[in-house]
Amino acid sequence: MGLLQLGFYDNVHTPIRHTGIIMEAKEGPVDLDGHHSFEGLVSSLFIHGLGELPVFHARANGSYLGYMVYEKGGLQFRDKGLLSHLENQVDPPDWNKHVLGMVCFRKLLQWRSLTFHGIDYCHLATEIEPGQLETLKAAKNEYGDRLFDFIGSIYRAYQLLLAYEFLPVVLLQPIRAKNDALGLTIADLSAISLPDDIVKSVEGMIRGAVEKRLTLDINDITTQEG
Repeated sequence: MGLLQLGFYDNVHTPIRHTGIIMEAKEGPVDLDGHHSFEGLVSSLFIHGLGELPVFHARANGSYLGYMVYEKGGLQFRDKGLLSHLENQVDPPDWNKHVLGMVCFRKLLQWRSLTFHGIDYCHLATEIEPGQLETLKAAKNEYGDRLFDFIGSIYRAYQLLLAYEFLPVVLLQPIRAKNDALGLTIADLSAISLPDDIVKSVEGMIRGAVEKRLTLDINDITTQEG
């Protein structure tokens, strides 16, 4: 476990910096100019709950899974060490083919949490892996919400993703919705072949975040739903 500066140096206490990873949308690269910088985007999401969601970050020297934290006067990525013994043993997939959706913050909605957009509402760089796309289109909950075109609380989306055996993790990779909302990519960690014990640990991290938020206050329906 340890703090990791994203992009340039390992294991040092420095603020988050741009990783240099930009998702190519069909209309061109995601534009972070104007009102958004990468730091500003991540900071905004962190204020509204990003720190509760597992984040995956891959680099040439290894893969990392952990959380965004605020320490030493800035945002840091804290690795949980779950993937440390897998260095150089994981063939990185094309994450653009394993996108599940995106996470963003939108004001004045009935839920208080971050918002999940399904892939039908996202500008994608390439076609989704066919088997995953078929499952996303078929996946529904008891309310009739479909993962493919879901817009709602990130926690309700994660609950449904877990029910269909996806392992949703945040990538530090900007993505834009078709309604022009800017957020970070959610991808399926199951795209990597992982030992069963690690899969269970990751699932526990995700489920813990969902259950904590969905049962926070039984008297507040908007909190129950995220």
